Amino acid sequence: MSVYIVEKLNRLSRLCSEWEILNLEKQEAVNKVIPPEVRDLIEKVEKDFQEKIKLLEDDITCLEEDIKVETVNCEASVKGMFLQAVFNKGIVSWNTKGLEQYAQSHPEVLDFRKQGNPFVSIRRLSKQAFSVSVTSTNKSITLIDHHVDEVVG
Repeated sequence: MSVYIVEKLNRLSRLCSEWEILNLEKQEAVNKVIPPEVRDLIEKVEKDFQEKIKLLEDDITCLEEDIKVETVNCEASVKGMFLQAVFNKGIVSWNTKGLEQYAQSHPEVLDFRKQGNPFVSIRRLSKQAFSVSVTSTNKSITLIDHHVDEVVG
């Protein structure tokens, strides 16, 4: 394992934490300039819209699922005015281990093998990986990094 990559990952983690803290500080600063009576009105508006938004999100999710099922049944992509349901045949997969064993005695099958480029995804470790503490009364900010081996997908 490259120590250099580990150092960069740790630096990236700290930068992401700093970004989150900065956004929290910004929201706190915005909240301070909004008078309490205006904040109460904003909370009421948020609450009034919360149920309407939830119902609309549920309708969207249900309609998306219906469209997906019907598009699969049609076995063809369908275009609307602003959206398109793109049909994709199921992904074909092979038993790689079995084919590699077969290729030992039939190497000509390897002509049909394709190897994609390697790629990297960066994932957060479990929530235990780091802790961020923001205290608004005395404006202290604490960033604590912990090493955790468990990866959460």
